[in-house]
Amino acid sequence: MAGTAALERLEPEEPEPWPAPLPCAPVGGGAPADGASRADLTGTVPERLRRALDACQVRYGPTALRAGIAADRGSGLSTGIAALDHLTGTGGLPLGRVTILEGPLGAGALTLGLAALAAASREVPCALVDFDHTVDPADLTAYAGVLDRLWVVRPREPLEGWAAARALVRAGVRTCLAVAGTGALVPAPSALLPALAETQAVCAVVGGTSVPEPWRVASSLTLAVAPLGWWWAHGDIAGVDVALHVGKHRLGPAGGRLRLRVRFPRPYPPGAGVEVLAAGPVAS
Repeated sequence: MAGTAALERLEPEEPEPWPAPLPCAPVGGGAPADGASRADLTGTVPERLRRALDACQVRYGPTALRAGIAADRGSGLSTGIAALDHLTGTGGLPLGRVTILEGPLGAGALTLGLAALAAASREVPCALVDFDHTVDPADLTAYAGVLDRLWVVRPREPLEGWAAARALVRAGVRTCLAVAGTGALVPAPSALLPALAETQAVCAVVGGTSVPEPWRVASSLTLAVAPLGWWWAHGDIAGVDVALHVGKHRLGPAGGRLRLRVRFPRPYPPGAGVEVLAAGPVAS
C-alpha cells in the first residue's frame, strides 16, 4: 500500500520510573531547598501525590502546574517611563505574559512600544518581529536602545513570525515586540504563552484597533492609546500628544490614565522620548 514505508511500527513503551522527589518548601515558604525555580505544589500532601507533582514539573516544566492558593500577582519589566510603570502596578509590562498596545495609526502605540523595547535592550536580549516590514530598527537608538542586543525578524507569513518569536523566547530573548496588523494576529497565541510563562519573558503586541478576540483573552494587560493632537516644534510635527488608558489588567488595577507626549526622532532638541503631561485616577 502506498505510503506504508513511511510508517513506523509502534512498540509498547516501558513505563518510566518516578524521579526522586525534589525538596519543596510549603506554599508561601520560599524557593525549594535546592534553589530550583520550580513552582511549589506539594505542601503537606501524601508522598505518592508529591512524587507525581514532581514528575509532572520535571517533564512539562515549572509552570505546567500551579497551586491554586498561591496567588502570583507577578512583577514587570520597566517600560522606561516611571509613571507608566507605576500605573501598571507591576513595575512595568508583566513578566511571562502578553501585553497589547492598541490604537489607531498615528496614535503613538508603536512609538511607545519601541521606547519600551529600547529600555529593555539596555538590560536584556530583545527581539522585534516586524510582520509588515515597516519598522526601522535604527529608531531604537533615538530612545537610547542597544542594537547589539536586538534581533529583528521579518517573516514571510504570520505562522513563521510567531514560530520565530517562540524559538527566540525559549533561547533567551527576554522582551519581544511584535508589530502586527490584524492579519498577522490570525494564529491563536496558545503556542507562545507556554514559552513566555516558562522563561518569564515579555511579549508586547502592537495590534492596531482590531485585535482578534483570542489575543484579547490571552493578554494580561491592554494599554489603549488615543491621539489628542500633534505637537509642533521648529515648524515641524515633532510628536503627538496621546491619552493612554489601562483597559484590562489581570494583575493590577484597570482604569488608570496618563496623558503623554510622544516625541519622534528629530535632528533637533529635545529629541525622541516620552514625556508625562498628566495622570488620571485609577478605577477601584
